[in-house]
Amino acid sequence: MKYALVVFAVALASFAFLIQDRGEASEPAEGERFTIVVLPDTQFYSEKHPMIFSNQTGWIADQADEMNIAFVIHLGDIVQHASSLEEWLNANESMSLLDGKVRYSVLPGNHDMPTVHYNNFFPPSRFEAMGGYGNFTGNENSYHLFTAGGTDYLILSLAACPSDEAITWGNRVLAEHRGRRAVVATHAYMDEDGNRKVHTCGDMEYLWEGLVEPNENVFMALSGHVHGEGMLKSRAGSREVIQLLSDYQSRENGGDGYLRIMEFTAGGEVRVSTYSPYLGRFEDDGDSSFGFSL
Repeated sequence: MKYALVVFAVALASFAFLIQDRGEASEPAEGERFTIVVLPDTQFYSEKHPMIFSNQTGWIADQADEMNIAFVIHLGDIVQHASSLEEWLNANESMSLLDGKVRYSVLPGNHDMPTVHYNNFFPPSRFEAMGGYGNFTGNENSYHLFTAGGTDYLILSLAACPSDEAITWGNRVLAEHRGRRAVVATHAYMDEDGNRKVHTCGDMEYLWEGLVEPNENVFMALSGHVHGEGMLKSRAGSREVIQLLSDYQSRENGGDGYLRIMEFTAGGEVRVSTYSPYLGRFEDDGDSSFGFSL
């Protein structure tokens, strides 16, 4: 009987969005500055501090219009224990605050695997309703299309330690949408010193050489997993690819609610800041507040 109740709870939470009045998240008008928000490694919020997680997503939803937030990218490790129904219920409640307010993507980190609960709570149908979406192996690998500031964008979200099959699929997606500026997001990719070698996945040069570098529309790669912040600028033919690490889970309360804000200006500048809605505070050190040109 207990098992039956657990299965029912999973099914109910997984498909609750089908009966919610989600509304449609509007896209920023042409020529305007806009914002992309990055949520790294929320695992300890889902486990112990769900209020902080909801504080993050609630703040994003509240600021969606004022900050012209076009998209939110979650970098994986949504939960600490992939088998914990309670953690997934917490994560689902927090992420649902974005529904109908701003579009978002998720991907499974190593702590979200095996992905049974991940795909139950974040199935393809949840994102198909938002439009501009495609997927591979459930929702473990996905792409999202949107237009902001008069430019067409693509977010390619890949599961931790992407398989050869996922990379082949990703290359096909990037080729089919070569006219869109692309951001590649995955859970583990680089460390604080800009080395593409991380624990759990090992040497990530295979992702750079096999996907990021050869696709000329990719201008940015984002990852978490490694505690801290880092930036790597790499030449790929005639373009420069910005690669950013952000992960705050080693701080108090599982990260103190810090998230990353990337503001894209009409003049082609990107201004990056690090902010905690929970603390109501920005970080102003060089790794947390900086800018670059596209």
